[in-house]
Amino acid sequence: DPADNYKTFNIGKAQTRGLELGGEIRPIKGLRCFGAATYLETKALTDYQGIVLAGQSLLRRPQWDLSLGAEITPNDNWIYGLSASYLAGREDYDFNQGVRVALPDAVYFRAWIRRTLDEHSELSLRIENITNESTPTLAYGYAAQPRSFYLAYTRKF
Repeated sequence: DPADNYKTFNIGKAQTRGLELGGEIRPIKGLRCFGAATYLETKALTDYQGIVLAGQSLLRRPQWDLSLGAEITPNDNWIYGLSASYLAGREDYDFNQGVRVALPDAVYFRAWIRRTLDEHSELSLRIENITNESTPTLAYGYAAQPRSFYLAYTRKF
């Protein structure tokens, strides 16, 4: 809601239906390939301030989310991975024009490296949105996560 500094609110009642399939294969030792596909249908069951009307799809939810990736484990201490996610069929609300608009499809890439230090600890680096894909300016308040780096140390007890 732009009059309230784009504060977000939940839709009173909504319905979500979909199908998600995923799988993985390990064609050779040290290689794991995986993928998933999600088909989603959303529907508002109540109106919300003229932005979403009962019967319309919910905003910003992709109708299709497809992902593929691979992980290479050259030895017991290292893991390298790369994946891509494709989002399609999203809509948003353009407050300037007062209408719903279709958002373009987008592809986001992620990479990670994990190093096992010993049987109880691990060091990892993950890079999200490698190509720094951006969300169109119409998606107020819900921009794509910019290229981000995450460094983590994990200890198992």
